Amino acid sequence: MTAGFVVAALLSGCSSDKPAAKNDSILVEVNDEQRAAAEVAQKFLKAVLTYSNRTSDEDVKGLEYVDQAIHAGLKKQFANYTQAVQEVGGKEKLPEVQDVKVVDVIPMPDKKAYIVNTIVTYNPNRLVMDEFTKVGTVVTFENNKWLITTVNFRNQLAPAKK
Repeated sequence: MTAGFVVAALLSGCSSDKPAAKNDSILVEVNDEQRAAAEVAQKFLKAVLTYSNRTSDEDVKGLEYVDQAIHAGLKKQFANYTQAVQEVGGKEKLPEVQDVKVVDVIPMPDKKAYIVNTIVTYNPNRLVMDEFTKVGTVVTFENNKWLITTVNFRNQLAPAKK
């Protein structure tokens, strides 16, 4: 694993009044609001951690889900496509996320937000980023969108103790 693969980000998505379809990758019971937050986290993680779908250093996927406050920092952090291709020995070996399973959706006190803990599974025929398999996010509803406001790519998150 290369030091260049370090990730942290925000994510946005839309909510809907329609009942959400069943998502077999959400392993806990959730209501529609929690499901919407969890699916935003899943979409973001699959996009940003899959390097095989990129074409250049500037082509960082998943940034459409990122809050503007951290957008530039994440883009800079993930602008390492060329280096990654060289380090792993070709584009065909770049990481590719197969699934993002949600293992916890925990309400945050005093705001419309959830801790969403996940387990990321990679295509075993490509580079597997072992240190980025248990990922914790905080997904917050702001400006009519779900945004990932915190990401810890090396550990799942726990609620703050009172």
